[in-house]
Amino acid sequence: MAENRGHFPAHNTIKAYEKRGHSSLFSWYHFPKNCNSVFFPGCALPGSRLHTVNRLYHILREKNPHMGIVFDCCSKPSHDLGDVDCFTSMFQQLYTLLVRNGVEKVLVACPNCYRIFSEYGGGLNIVSVYEELLSSSRVLIQISSSVTLHDPCGVRFAALVQQSVRDLLRGQGVHIKEMKHKRQTSFCCGEGGSAGFLRADFAEKWTDKRVAEAGDSPIISYCAGCTHFLGRKTATWHLLDLLLDPKKTVAGKAKVSKAPFTYLNRFRLKRKIKKEDAAVSGTRKQLLLVTK
Repeated sequence: MAENRGHFPAHNTIKAYEKRGHSSLFSWYHFPKNCNSVFFPGCALPGSRLHTVNRLYHILREKNPHMGIVFDCCSKPSHDLGDVDCFTSMFQQLYTLLVRNGVEKVLVACPNCYRIFSEYGGGLNIVSVYEELLSSSRVLIQISSSVTLHDPCGVRFAALVQQSVRDLLRGQGVHIKEMKHKRQTSFCCGEGGSAGFLRADFAEKWTDKRVAEAGDSPIISYCAGCTHFLGRKTATWHLLDLLLDPKKTVAGKAKVSKAPFTYLNRFRLKRKIKKEDAAVSGTRKQLLLVTK
């Protein structure tokens, strides 16, 4: 990219997806009175799992009624494609809006958002929702099931997140069959780095490797992207679906939306949050104009 040899038309799709995440149509910052922490669900999860994200948000607010929520994109696609200028500019805007509105703690549901905030969100306390659920007093439904666990690339070196996921599952009665490649050595699901836009065959080989390691057991992952990619080849569940709606998930009936309905879901969630009281709220563009 630095040598101007990294621009490929095939990446326009993922870049447009990222841009829509920043847009006034889908971005929304909701800071209630006395807010010093926010839930940052990312892009894919609110789109594919509207009701799961809504339930999770209210569970988190039971522990902290002053918690806010931010719908936006962390700009990981630009980061991983090497577009340093775009990533730096867009993430800095996001970071500035959080800090200027008193945010000290960011709860993330997406492993990729966790990675980006952990590396570039200096001064902010970045916590996965799985750590937060583990420390919550709320009792989740007991599940009797056996699964194979896939650790997403974004938290390959985040031992605390990985362990929290395992403790959550075991605490709910789930038996975990570990893959040979796990934690620090976990294989990519095939989506990483947007490789599939240029070499679909190459990306698919990694998906096949991961599915082969899983064997006959359903795969559990805690990344919406990984769940989608692996789910094309074998039964794959998102951890939050299993925890919050276990009966439907185990029966293969968990409601998961696909494009273009994912955009409708993101808009519906934003519209729902806009109706709630806030000390400060607005789109990325609106709040940036206020803070200038």
